[in-house]
Amino acid sequence: AHAGQQEEENEKNFGGSEGGYGGKKEMKMAPCPDNGWQYIDPAGNIQGPFPIEKMRTWHRHNFFYADLPMRSDPVDAFLPFGQLFPPGEKPFQGRVMRCRQNARNGLPMPLRHVQ
Repeated sequence: AHAGQQEEENEKNFGGSEGGYGGKKEMKMAPCPDNGWQYIDPAGNIQGPFPIEKMRTWHRHNFFYADLPMRSDPVDAFLPFGQLFPPGEKPFQGRVMRCRQNARNGLPMPLRHVQ
């Protein structure tokens, strides 16, 4: 068996049926990171990364809406803001839902090798 095969099995069991599009995704709760927060604005542009303090301030001013695509780390997939913090979790305080993309090395795009 390949070394990577076992890892795939673990991801399958962990991720459930959540990633019907774009391959498997691993969903898990994790502590909120201090930096690396990004969101996609209504024009489709990725904004950030921002520190958590700035995100807390914007949240207090109701800047974020439930469907706003957001992530807490550039290696994660974007999730709607409403899914990042399940009921009982205060946004940007304790834990956040992390959704790791099924990409090589966790990077969203392949690196170009300089020749």
